[in-house]
Amino acid sequence: MVDKMKPHQVIWTEENSRFFWDYYSKNLEMREAYFGGQAGKGIIAEVKKRLSIEGRVLDYGCGAGMFLEHLLNGGIPSEGLDFSLDSVAEVEKKFKTQPLFRGAYHVTTLPMSIPDATYQVVFCLETLEHLIGDQLSATIQEIHRLVQPGGYVVITVPNDEHLDPRKVICPDCGGIFHPVQHVRSFNNEQLSELMSGYGFQTVVCKPEFFSNENRFWRALRAVIVEVIKKKPLPNLFYIGKKK
Repeated sequence: MVDKMKPHQVIWTEENSRFFWDYYSKNLEMREAYFGGQAGKGIIAEVKKRLSIEGRVLDYGCGAGMFLEHLLNGGIPSEGLDFSLDSVAEVEKKFKTQPLFRGAYHVTTLPMSIPDATYQVVFCLETLEHLIGDQLSATIQEIHRLVQPGGYVVITVPNDEHLDPRKVICPDCGGIFHPVQHVRSFNNEQLSELMSGYGFQTVVCKPEFFSNENRFWRALRAVIVEVIKKKPLPNLFYIGKKK
């Protein structure tokens, strides 16, 4: 048992991860900070440069529905899925009168009961970096199962994030943890290789700057980050086609 106030690394489990994200889903101000809400328009714009978002569309790891809102407002019929029951309840409440909303699934185990090859496009935004243990392999296998042959998965993750400098310590128990529960980091070569190993052909995998601004302002901000601040772009953008 860990002594109270003795610094220790938090060991993330399915239980405490779910507890963590249930709390976020109930906090409106924290919900507004979800990446899918802040950057959804930019993500959709980048995807549309390369493929049509049509057929059945799933937001895998939808949280409180911030990215789903961009999909629905953009005229794209969509479904959501999450492991947090509170998040799914929030999504169903939020979009119950939205005619393009096709429902949300609460998942507890993988594989789930959704039939094989159900979706033409599956979005999985800022999710892989949170997965613990065997969840990463199980999740990618499940996404591959859900995508139709010739269909696509769209993934974003932080770009080559250095986890330790961002960690904080709980002043109550001494637990040390990443403030938004990141446990993995990827660069573009690692992400492409990972997805290829599960049967996806890379369409694009590159660092990117996303926001809800128009293309000009997004491009300008990317230049500011890369050229003026001399920092890498914050996110990786991946599209894979199921072989």
